[in-house]
Amino acid sequence: MQKKEYIVWVILVLVFGGVFFTRVRSAQDSEPATALIAEETFLLEIADTTRERAQGLSNRAELADHGGMLFVFDEVSYHGFWMKDTLIPLDIIWLDENRRVVGITQNATPDSYPEVFYPDAPALFVIEVPAGTISRLGVGTDNTITIIRQQ
Repeated sequence: MQKKEYIVWVILVLVFGGVFFTRVRSAQDSEPATALIAEETFLLEIADTTRERAQGLSNRAELADHGGMLFVFDEVSYHGFWMKDTLIPLDIIWLDENRRVVGITQNATPDSYPEVFYPDAPALFVIEVPAGTISRLGVGTDNTITIIRQQ
């Protein structure tokens, strides 16, 4: 390969590589969603890709009192959650397509892994918040949660 051809290939690789890597984002980089859970406002990181949902809140040493993560799925299903590589206890809230609570797991602890937690009914969204939130706010399956996504 001649020097000019080599330089052209290097430039193409850099340009296309740059485009690819600027499109890759993490849940922490995106604008958060705001959720109103029992009259309290939470800022939730959004996990709406397979990669972000798999990562979730793994390897986090702390979570703000009114922080958490919103998992957005492509289809309504019995989405299971586990605490693999999760360092902090969490409450898990499953929501249907109308944002009605259809499942709750309180105080899922890191040592519960490999147990998998499931909702009582199919869900489209899942919210993880600090453990104790559900109990403190009295969240139940009669609740609907308002979610506002910034986009």
